[in-house]
Amino acid sequence: MRSRCPSQNQAQRPAWRTSSYSGAHGDCVEVATNLDATVPVRDTKQRGDAHQPTLVFPREAWARFVTHVRPQEGATG
Repeated sequence: MRSRCPSQNQAQRPAWRTSSYSGAHGDCVEVATNLDATVPVRDTKQRGDAHQPTLVFPREAWARFVTHVRPQEGATG
């Protein structure tokens, strides 16, 4: 019987998603929030080239960043 659990290598692969604030003209940013300790960020145009740089942030730093830039409920302006 084969296990259906992913291997550790598969579990640690980034699951990329495009930011909801990305534009339609190729100026998109992708993030992967499925990793335990880090959040990698890349330009969508780099998707097919593993040799292009990816920014990697500690999960705590990413959470602070998102909290800071996310619009707060009830905020105007």
